[in-house]
Amino acid sequence: MRTRLLGLATAAMVVVLGLMGPAAQAAAAPRVSGDDCVTGGGSVQYDSIVGQWTCIGGTHADEPIN
Repeated sequence: MRTRLLGLATAAMVVVLGLMGPAAQAAAAPRVSGDDCVTGGGSVQYDSIVGQWTCIGGTHADEPIN
């Protein structure tokens, strides 16, 4: 009985965490395109620490790129 209860609790946590992922992405900061970054006076650079493209300088400084 204890094993079934533990398994059910674990499955419920996995489902809840799985549903929270897309919600967290939707709530993330809005992203700009590379063209918008360059038009705003910035440059597009890859940030290997974070693992994403970022706008450096200009009106969209430090914003993630789509």
